[in-house]
Amino acid sequence: MDSFKTVFTGVTVFILTTNETDALSETVKRVFEYCPEESLYRITILPISKECPGAEQAMRIADNDKTGKIDVYYQNNPGIDNCIAETVCQVESSHFIYIAADLEMDPSNIRIFVEKARENPDRIVCASKWIKGSRVSGYGKTKEFTNRFLNFLTSALYLRKVTDVFNIYQIYPSELAKRIRVVKKDEVGYLFTLVVLRLGIEYEEIPTVYIQRRDGKPFVSFKELMRIGMRFSAFILRTRFTPKKRILK
Repeated sequence: MDSFKTVFTGVTVFILTTNETDALSETVKRVFEYCPEESLYRITILPISKECPGAEQAMRIADNDKTGKIDVYYQNNPGIDNCIAETVCQVESSHFIYIAADLEMDPSNIRIFVEKARENPDRIVCASKWIKGSRVSGYGKTKEFTNRFLNFLTSALYLRKVTDVFNIYQIYPSELAKRIRVVKKDEVGYLFTLVVLRLGIEYEEIPTVYIQRRDGKPFVSFKELMRIGMRFSAFILRTRFTPKKRILK
């Protein structure tokens, strides 16, 4: 694997939004609060569509912004993973973070992310729901079981301890993300941590607070969870046995 010698120059924070209005405004406020001013390159709000409630609020926030650091991006293809694929290639800062606008994720983790990226710019740092010291509220037992099983499977196959493998709330070097070779664009978000584990790149998890928001969240049946689990298991297995030289461009 090519060695990465990333120099920390700043972080772009992507905020994913659907039907959030007040929560979106609060998320933007907290990003400014917790990310050191000199480290914040840009905040890009990512509405799921131009018609969703979050899109209208995003435009209000951008129009009223006095810092010149907020913009709004509308994805060309539907789905969160297509959104990630489209926006990762546009990052101009050395690092980026994705966070949802529903306040389920703890924005205060951003301060720790930046501190650790400054110390070691090549290291990926993830805010894990399941590491010791984290507090999780409202997360369904079946979802938790599926999540923990996938983490166990990953740890066993990659011989590295990981507790929240498909969590995209992490600080990530832009150069590495742009070089990930994907079969389909809608898979890129799932590969972030798997690529790191496969290539032996330094990876760290930190405790967080996660509060499951109930309003507006569709019920996920046991059958659907099993389907998701099988798909994620396929990602885990495929990446584990992909030759390292084929993982990056």
